[in-house]
Amino acid sequence: MIFYDVDYTLSGSPSRDMLYFHCIWNRQNPTELGKDFEVLPKVSGKGRFLGMNVGVLANQAYRGSWWGEGEVKMYLDGDTEFPTLCGTGTEDYIGSAWGQGKYANQYQGSLISDAKKGEWAFYRYHVPDPVYFKTDCRVVLPQIGGDSKGKVIDMINAKIPMKPITVHKAPVLIKLLEMNPVPDLSDPTLPDGWVNFYRQDDVSATAYFYLDKPENNLPPLAPVSGRTANLDESKEKK
Repeated sequence: MIFYDVDYTLSGSPSRDMLYFHCIWNRQNPTELGKDFEVLPKVSGKGRFLGMNVGVLANQAYRGSWWGEGEVKMYLDGDTEFPTLCGTGTEDYIGSAWGQGKYANQYQGSLISDAKKGEWAFYRYHVPDPVYFKTDCRVVLPQIGGDSKGKVIDMINAKIPMKPITVHKAPVLIKLLEMNPVPDLSDPTLPDGWVNFYRQDDVSATAYFYLDKPENNLPPLAPVSGRTANLDESKEKK
């Protein structure tokens, strides 16, 4: 049996400046080492970024290390090197932090948060905190994880693909990639602290936005084979 309910409002003709609703889905499995995952590729026009749903299947090669150190970046209206809006971590973006536990709120939450299986599904909607753009918008999620220095060195020695970025032991933060030459993480002069590093996981996202035109310049939806690739295999491994 099927039941449905349709609610609607009768009104006059829409105003000429009314925006069109758009969304785009993207998945990378795995993400590219050192390259930001595009939640919303650069879209041209005037509009409003509404938010996102994100899914992460953590790469088991990283031995349970944390994957969510990447800060959400929003490039607006001609931004190039630096974004107008930049967060402090994936889990911070949805208002959780410190491991991103399972919870649900009206505009943000993490409905799946399973560290044992390496599965996360979370969302953030910019309703009370609107993000407007006049000419263009691009939203990315850097693929950065973190763990203790000793564990990261062990993974490097095991040839697990990664690229260390920073070493942090309060109050010192060492930006490895800004040093010349870039030191080896096993350098004894580096403190034994928390290491952030580029990593590769299975990441997917749906971005929602308004635009002042019915069409957009974004790539077409990936075929079913690409959208569902390796999902059964990943479950079997877990």
